Amino acid sequence: MPSQRISKKLGGCSICFQ
Repeated sequence: MPSQRISKKLGGCSICFQ
């Protein structure tokens, strides 16, 4: 199961899977 990480970079919140 991939981990969900909220990344605030592109001027908003993006959910990145690592």
